[in-house]
Amino acid sequence: MKKETEKRDISFSTKELNTWVIAGLIDEALLVPKKMKELYDFIENNQDKLFNYFKEDFGDKSLQVSIPSTIEGLESANTLTVVNKKTGKKAYTLDKIMYFELIYGVNLKIKACEINDWEKVKNKLKKLTKDQSSLFFQTFSEMATITKGCFAQKDLIKIINKVLSKKTKSTKIRHSGHFADSKLQCSTNDKPLPETQRLIEELGGTIKAFGIKLTPPEDKLMNAIYKLLHDKSENKNITSDLFYAGNEEAKLVVYGDKQEKAPVLRIKPSELYKEYLGKDDYSGKEIIIIKNLLYSINDKKFLIRYDRKRKVHEEILTDRIEAVHSLLNIVSYIEGLTEKEVKKLDSGDASVREKKGELILALHPILTDQIKTKYVEYPEDINQRTIIASGGPLRVTKSITTLRDYMLREISANRLNPELNEETLIKQIGLSPQMTAGRKKRVSQRLDTAIQASKRMGLILEYKKIIGAQGQMKYVFTLNKDF
Repeated sequence: MKKETEKRDISFSTKELNTWVIAGLIDEALLVPKKMKELYDFIENNQDKLFNYFKEDFGDKSLQVSIPSTIEGLESANTLTVVNKKTGKKAYTLDKIMYFELIYGVNLKIKACEINDWEKVKNKLKKLTKDQSSLFFQTFSEMATITKGCFAQKDLIKIINKVLSKKTKSTKIRHSGHFADSKLQCSTNDKPLPETQRLIEELGGTIKAFGIKLTPPEDKLMNAIYKLLHDKSENKNITSDLFYAGNEEAKLVVYGDKQEKAPVLRIKPSELYKEYLGKDDYSGKEIIIIKNLLYSINDKKFLIRYDRKRKVHEEILTDRIEAVHSLLNIVSYIEGLTEKEVKKLDSGDASVREKKGELILALHPILTDQIKTKYVEYPEDINQRTIIASGGPLRVTKSITTLRDYMLREISANRLNPELNEETLIKQIGLSPQMTAGRKKRVSQRLDTAIQASKRMGLILEYKKIIGAQGQMKYVFTLNKDF
């Protein structure tokens, strides 16, 4: 592939350019877009020397690599010397390149001769708490975007020292216990009430089972919404009627056999984008993805059934809730537009909407039902922790989020040593269909991946497999009460 300049009678290949840079004939500092003219001027003025060198290098085979005589010597060598056979002088040095895992999910390409220095950086990272590791990964990711993945050790050490100076404990965000139970609800043969079935048929009959099954992106968005609900509500005084009630007047909705107050959250779109992404800056593409996801959840219906227990005059009563609902209802509006802004909006300029628009989210009552007494606590940065433990956002699976949610529910109930039969565990994290289809190896891999992710998260401290009383495989977990 040739690269050519306009109005210049000169061309060269990438291979030729790399050879000249390695040989020190061209300064590497010229290989940036803003110095492209200077680079071409230099090549044009020195083309005889440059092209003759390339011809000598690759045509006459005048260079040779000095290689250790033993395999052990070759493996231990961090550099190799390239010499000119005609002059006997060193032409340049080849550095051995290796991959180095700095922290789970962060693999660097480094020079082998620098391995000891990088080990010191890695040892500093081992001192980070889970919260600090999450902050490091977030800061690292933001810097990687800016630097195109190029780092100096001193820059990473600055990040680590900055993170180490932050000793704040992660805030806990309450999720309704009924919502958590519905997410973890396994498929059954239970049939909905006749009136519920009629509603399902009116909606097209696509809802097949009870429970709230979320994809990893949907789960991530709901975690972000819960964090915003916490931040925008009264979240300390559990006796207050405003506890986790949002920052707008509650909306009355039909729920069960009576009307219930649905919490209402009023936010700027940018607040949701930042919380979902875990960073302050975002692209237009990311805005579109989050908006599409939000409207998708707005339209998605779930078949919800759960029992709400309450005490009345020393007697425990149960309310059976059964409904087909979305988890939220979106109200979006724009106010205070000038005529100029209206025209920009009409022309398709979305920037006006983002600057002046607000989102009003009316949340389904299950998201806060009995949240004062029945709840599961999540770390405020649960999305970042899950991404880090999974090895990146695209590696977060439904099995990983479901096992995470199950273990968080166990911790909130102070059950720190849960025991599950392998069959039960597979069913709980949604892998039964694959097992039924005979994909046992894939199920085993998915199960192990989910467990290892929770271990890396610090949620599971350890686990073991034992043979149960009936000869079945059984998993015994030890959970982190301080997660």
